[in-house]
Amino acid sequence: MGAAVATVTCPHCGAPAPAGGTFCPSCGGALLAPAPVSPGASPSFGGPPLASPHPYPVGFGAPPDPGASSRPIDLRAISHVTIAAVIALVSTAVSVATLFLPTSGSLDVAATSSSTTTLTLSLATLEILSAILGIALILGLLELWFYRSAFHDLSPIDRRFSTPATLTLLALVSLVLIAASGAAVVVLLYQAIHCAGGGKITSTCLSFGTVGGLLLLIALFAIFAFVGWIGFLLGVWRLGTRYREGLFKAGAILLIFPVLNVIGVILILVGARNVRARLESSGAMPSFG
Repeated sequence: MGAAVATVTCPHCGAPAPAGGTFCPSCGGALLAPAPVSPGASPSFGGPPLASPHPYPVGFGAPPDPGASSRPIDLRAISHVTIAAVIALVSTAVSVATLFLPTSGSLDVAATSSSTTTLTLSLATLEILSAILGIALILGLLELWFYRSAFHDLSPIDRRFSTPATLTLLALVSLVLIAASGAAVVVLLYQAIHCAGGGKITSTCLSFGTVGGLLLLIALFAIFAFVGWIGFLLGVWRLGTRYREGLFKAGAILLIFPVLNVIGVILILVGARNVRARLESSGAMPSFG
């Protein structure tokens, strides 16, 4: 028995015809040859083109820049860093301005006698301190929020920013809890001042144990905020590593010191501008580490 001959279906009459033949033996019609598969097309005859993994047609031009897709993310992250640095400068200016504000009233350290604990505190002093701390807290939260946004934007394309994003969020939450506890202390002191009628605040008007407990909570939250602050500094340092910008690293170091931190903020701001200029110039991506 001979080997079976491969057949195809005639497109004219539907009768079987030997594969590779030129004409159909039944109707004499011409048999169509398989259409060649073009680049980017499906292997099946006349099928739709396969989806290309690149935004440009296969075979046309150079392959896309692998860093081009991350350029918008980098630009957005650098914008957040710039905003955070500007907020930090505003916060510093507000802190310096408060040194020249006129103050009135007095704030004396609590004194303990044989039976009664007293505290001298004026409403004017309490209001000024509350306003200064409130403004500083709001600006600090905004600053950390924009830094955290920058780290969060970069974490999907650079895993080195996952930890800084998480720890900076921890600092944000801790500061909010510190603010809530501090507000509770201010309310208690405000009520105690009215209770004392402007005189000495005694234990009958203020529960010093409650105030002490709130201060302990503030100290505990401050520890978490400190850990988050370290993560924030780590994120700024890694910005310098990613963008090969030494000003970020120098700024991260100077932020540790109370007076030199202003210079650190300025260096971060200048570094962000340098990186943005490189990102936008000639559409070329810098070589990221």
